[in-house]
Amino acid sequence: MEKKAIVFDVRGRLACFKKFYTNSSTLSYPFPPPTAIQGIIGSIIGIERKELRSTLKDLEISVSILNPVKSIMMTVNYIDTSETFWDASRKTQIPVQFLKYPAYRIFVIGDRESKVLKDLEESLKNRRNAFHVYLGMACCHARYNYVFSSDVVEQSGKSEIHSVVPLKEGVALDFDTIKSMQIHMQKEVVPAELDDARIPKKYVDVAFPADNRMTLFIKEGRYYKLNEYNVVTF
Repeated sequence: MEKKAIVFDVRGRLACFKKFYTNSSTLSYPFPPPTAIQGIIGSIIGIERKELRSTLKDLEISVSILNPVKSIMMTVNYIDTSETFWDASRKTQIPVQFLKYPAYRIFVIGDRESKVLKDLEESLKNRRNAFHVYLGMACCHARYNYVFSSDVVEQSGKSEIHSVVPLKEGVALDFDTIKSMQIHMQKEVVPAELDDARIPKKYVDVAFPADNRMTLFIKEGRYYKLNEYNVVTF
């Protein structure tokens, strides 16, 4: 099967991709997990929430962090909407971590003949989105722009990687090179798949550069080469 990649950027003033283990306060992942990226794709081409999982199941996704990761804590008023009407007197204040001026490059890889890829490319080129596009929370408006489309070549082995690196089976980081180049690296555990009730059913460890660099290095593992980028997908 010949594969193709659609690449686009998303950015905004604020973002919040809620960590699954936070409770009394809301903390954010430093980049959109694959589940959030699926939501962005669905908003652009017009996929209903209930159909997201089945429609996008054959696509592979990768993401690169373009701007330095900076954040700010703000207290947000939440109103109780559990009844049939809003009661402004029933509210609570929750500290929320927002990312400041986030920007990401999204790589979407699938079958060259995929209708989803064709619809996504057309929508991005025409700057036409079916639903409101946001970065994690509805108050975090997103801007997006088409970057390029490309054939992809699947490769494996030692390589420089221009994306966050999901540490899935068979993928191993090249710690010697990372250390010699003095790359500050961080790890997160992110939801990789949701069930039909939007409950996380799969998590994956992810490594990413945390010092305003776009690259990490692996000593083994499968990755895709597209133009000048090498990416590991979820």
